[in-house]
Amino acid sequence: MSATFIPHKIPEIKISSWREYNFYIERLKGSIPTLKYKGINQIIDACEQKRNDNDTQKCSLFEYTKNMNGTIAKSGVPGLDNLVKRTQTAFEETQLSDDNFKWIDKKDERLCNWVWCYIKNSPYILEASSPIQRLNHKILKTNKRSSERYKGIIKSFLQAELHRDEQFTAIESIHQEWVNYVYPYDEFIKWFKANNSTQVDWVLKYIKNYQSYEIDIAWQPATQTDQKNAIITTMDLWDNNAEKELFLNKIKKAWSQKKFRDKPNGKKPYSFSMTEKTKQRLDELAELKELNLNEVIEQLIRKEHELNDL
Repeated sequence: MSATFIPHKIPEIKISSWREYNFYIERLKGSIPTLKYKGINQIIDACEQKRNDNDTQKCSLFEYTKNMNGTIAKSGVPGLDNLVKRTQTAFEETQLSDDNFKWIDKKDERLCNWVWCYIKNSPYILEASSPIQRLNHKILKTNKRSSERYKGIIKSFLQAELHRDEQFTAIESIHQEWVNYVYPYDEFIKWFKANNSTQVDWVLKYIKNYQSYEIDIAWQPATQTDQKNAIITTMDLWDNNAEKELFLNKIKKAWSQKKFRDKPNGKKPYSFSMTEKTKQRLDELAELKELNLNEVIEQLIRKEHELNDL
């Protein structure tokens, strides 16, 4: 009776880029003759052709990695575990180290949010020749919190189709942009009271309705804290300081006028209940007339008072 061959179990190799796949194949093919290898450009071209031909055969990095793992496991090469581990260590040495990311403090929300958005928006704001363009932007699509964004930033480098020297050029370029152009401009940060929920709501609305320039909000915020972070990052991404200075002067003046209008001026606070529908209508009137809720109520009462000749 012939013995049944049981594939040797090794740690599954997880591949994040074609560059990494290419590295493993090049390192392992000498020890594992059954590994069939095509040049990466040939593989990518073949996959593209299959997509164009609507070929149902799967052709992706995931499929190639799966086949590679299967071939390695079946090879029966002595010392396979150590061979794979040595190869993994060797690839890690082609990546940036933790020291290269030390300047990005993961507890600094302003910094993490700006770096995340700067990389994410690079296809629209940087030249095509910039290595930042070739970072893994897909990894940045779903990060919501600053802690997740920090991890996404690191992965965008380590899972990119960039060699170590290109990764270094990219991270240094981002670092210099922050140190020289973004971080020093803190006039808005000094003025903006991020813990004032009334001001946060008002500033976000002011930005959206700003007439002089179209300002794109960094992302659509979901919470009060998210609104604050989105506003700060929006200002940090604005790279025209002359326009930003003009905007800051205008918003400061508009906020001062709003605070003056909101002063009691001898008025007393009153509390009364109303239906949700009535409140919604009141909000709509206030937005239409660009008045506070109390100003709308006073206007309506004064009008009714005059109509009834009271």
